[in-house]
Amino acid sequence: MLEDFPFEEGFVATGIKVIERTWLVSGGNAAPMRWPGLGQMSWGPESHVPVEYFLPLRNQKPVSVVMVPGPAMTSELFTATPDGRDGWAQQFSRAGFPVYVLNPGGEIRPFTLPRTIEEVWVLWGIGPEPGVPFSDSQFPIEHVGVLDNNWFKMPHLAFVEHTIPLLEEIGPTVFIGHGIRSDTFFRTLWEDHRNVRGGVTIEPMECPIGEEADVTRLYVDAERALMTLWGDNRDRGQPFASERLVQCEALVDAVNAAGGYAETVLLPEHKGIHGNTNMMFLDRNSEEIAEFVMAWIDEHVQAEAPVVEQPARRAAERPPQQE
Repeated sequence: MLEDFPFEEGFVATGIKVIERTWLVSGGNAAPMRWPGLGQMSWGPESHVPVEYFLPLRNQKPVSVVMVPGPAMTSELFTATPDGRDGWAQQFSRAGFPVYVLNPGGEIRPFTLPRTIEEVWVLWGIGPEPGVPFSDSQFPIEHVGVLDNNWFKMPHLAFVEHTIPLLEEIGPTVFIGHGIRSDTFFRTLWEDHRNVRGGVTIEPMECPIGEEADVTRLYVDAERALMTLWGDNRDRGQPFASERLVQCEALVDAVNAAGGYAETVLLPEHKGIHGNTNMMFLDRNSEEIAEFVMAWIDEHVQAEAPVVEQPARRAAERPPQQE
């Protein structure tokens, strides 16, 4: 169920139609509330999830992009960088992709980082110890404090009950998921919705393997493409990105062995791009990474889904929601 609220719209010379409008996507009947707002909204499959979107004025591509920020993060992760540049949402829109960025649902209230700057400095791969950057770090270190202003205290994001109504509205879609919220892509994929055409997962917390991956049904038969994308200095994170990578490589290998298309991309090793953090869409070279991701989507993602005669899985069989 999609509900519209009053909005303003503006035009910029770059060819993006920037719409200051919020869609509230809901799987239930929770009372609508304008976001951001004062007060609270209920959280869960029946709560509303706001979606900010950017639509190209011309040369619109047939595949939309849904961007999913990591836990406790808002759409600003994809709409602005700490050093004041446009984010991936605007860049993808300029290239012709309709872009939709999910926001947290539930209780809406500003707050400071759930971790200190010192903690995230190491956790995200800015440097080996607080205050000390890697020599080739791409993060705009002088602006790291800006992160405090761009977050809300909301540990969860979207359920399938939110993403399926959005897919019905916007058509063929590629998900870009960050960290643990790559789970939003994998859980939506499990429903085998015809409009899920591919996924780009940025250093996911885990990748489904074995029966949970169901690679023949979800990737091969449906002709969907998958990329897992990883930055530099991967001995960081909880657990280490280097450990999570092993599991995701197993998923990629399984998809390819079954006849589908999946790819693991390590930016330093495969693209010669060094110094990127877990937050590569905020890094100084974020435009370069975005250009690579967009080219990958153009090459590997098919807008039209094949006709596959298979029953959908029951809701009770969904993998558990990651916390």
